[in-house]
Amino acid sequence: MSRYFRYTDLQRMTRWMGWLLVVPLLLTVRGFVHGLANYQWLADVPAGLPLSGLPEDLRYSLQVDSLLRVSQISATLLFLTFFCFVWLFLAFRNLIALTEERENTVRNSVGILAEISRGLLTATSMLRRLFQGSAPESHAHLTLRYTIPACTLALIAANVCKIVAVIKLHGAASVGAWRSGESWMLAAYVCYALLYLLAWRVATRLEMLQRAAWQQRGGH
Repeated sequence: MSRYFRYTDLQRMTRWMGWLLVVPLLLTVRGFVHGLANYQWLADVPAGLPLSGLPEDLRYSLQVDSLLRVSQISATLLFLTFFCFVWLFLAFRNLIALTEERENTVRNSVGILAEISRGLLTATSMLRRLFQGSAPESHAHLTLRYTIPACTLALIAANVCKIVAVIKLHGAASVGAWRSGESWMLAAYVCYALLYLLAWRVATRLEMLQRAAWQQRGGH
């Protein structure tokens, strides 16, 4: 093991992250299409009608909708965990390798993870600091000034919509209550799709900036 943190080309990790991203993205699209179809089917049904009074095929379709929702949330959690605690960990370690010599110890590695955990509360500030520290002067104009706050906003909006949807749908006993919860879940799907695309742009751009900085330092 090297005494100091060493630069790691993020290309392979970014590719793995892309594969992890495909699953929740596909589930998001499928969940949105399926949920919208159910919403349209129930649009003219009396709001007070109990869900148990729906035809069997519609009740089954609502169960599929619930399964898609749980699968999408689980896949998203897996993707975000990898992005935050594997990909971002290596990106911050690269930032250290590019700017200073810090010993490659378990304590220092845990310190990076702790810094990421604290930074999730102020994700925009954390990502901007990572970009600004990683970008060589010749690439300073490529630090995604607007994409980073948009990514953070999409994450917050997606989670708020999801939480409200889950609470409403969990207790939904009537068609009206289900429609109310599903409208929040449809909004969550849209926000999640936007989040995935923005997160991919953030990852690929930072990978490029760190590689450029490393090459300018004479790295191979």
